[in-house]
Order: sequence, then structure tokens, then C-alpha cells
Amino acid sequence: MKKLIYIPALIFFLITGISCSDDFLSKNEVDLYTLSDTLKLNNTQENVDTYVHLPVLINSDYTIFMQPKWLSFKSMHGEVTGGSVPLSFSIVKDDITAGYQTHYGTIMLDVDNIGLISFVVAYSNYGSPTLQCSVSSLNFESIISQHIQ
Repeated sequence: MKKLIYIPALIFFLITGISCSDDFLSKNEVDLYTLSDTLKLNNTQENVDTYVHLPVLINSDYTIFMQPKWLSFKSMHGEVTGGSVPLSFSIVKDDITAGYQTHYGTIMLDVDNIGLISFVVAYSNYGSPTLQCSVSSLNFESIISQHIQ
């Protein structure tokens, strides 16, 4: 009778010991690198084609891992050539609150054989400022100060 209890208990402990492995954690380890540059955008832009330069000269594939909701990428995959990452996206202005302010977000790229590359993107809404001047009321030929009438 005691042998009947020992055999299932032994099998239970063997299965538990095998299943409690943390090998899956080491398989998913990915290096994270942060670029110090900021990609600056403004409200006069709608469709943007730009390059992000990595500090290493590699040729590899990349996937966009994370993005702000106010950026819509034309393709989530691409190729790094000579350390340059081509990015093509549009700015979704409906997802940005109105007003004269700057919104910040993070873009993360999963680059094969390197890991995750992250950098900051800033979108500034400057509004539509205008400057007007009239030639008849300004005189630039005199050194002394003058008043506009």
C-alpha cells in the first residue's frame, strides 16, 4: 500500500521539477539600446520620409516594435542598410490634442542581430503664425531709432 503512494508522489515531484524551469526567460532576453537623438516633427508636416542612423554599420532587417498612436507607419518592416533605417509614416492629427504644445513619444525598432533600438519623437504644434510688415512704415536707411506711426 505504501508503494502505491510513493510511486505517484515520485512521479509528481519529477514532473514538477521539470516543469519549473526558467529557460524560457533566457530565450527571450533582448538587448535594449537608446539613441540620444530626438526626431523632431511639427504641424506643417503630414507625411514624413526620414532616416534614423544607428551607431553601428550593419545591414539587417527591422520591425517596428512600439510607436506612439499618433504615428501611422506605411510598413512595419524594413531593411537597415549601412546603419541607416528608412522610416516612412504619416502623422495622425486626430489623435493629438489641439493647442500649441509639444507631444513626446517613443519609437522602438526590433533590429535583427542587435536587439531593441529606442528613440524619442517630438511633435510640436506651432499653430499658424504670420508676420506682416508694411514697407511704407519702416525705414532701414537710418541708424537713429525711429517710431512707427
